[in-house]
Amino acid sequence: MTDSPKKMETFSIELIQKDLNNKETMDSFQEAMDSYHDAMVKHIRGIATELDISEDCAMDVWYLRSRGRWTEELETELIRLHKNGTPPNICDWL
Repeated sequence: MTDSPKKMETFSIELIQKDLNNKETMDSFQEAMDSYHDAMVKHIRGIATELDISEDCAMDVWYLRSRGRWTEELETELIRLHKNGTPPNICDWL
């Protein structure tokens, strides 16, 4: 378990109407989103390996770590719930 989660970087993308009609721009956007998705999956699999948990549990851990309410105790409880076969709906859990 880590002492605290790493600060997550955030970003936003603004697409204006002319971008939506430009095939090259939209192809570039799709490529960027595909790369982001692949990196996120790799990161979640890394959490699963690091903590010896399922990928479903790791996805919830990743989500929890992205919230300001993260604590090591909450992460431990979340993992315990998953291992007991009673994973919470992470969006409603906090």
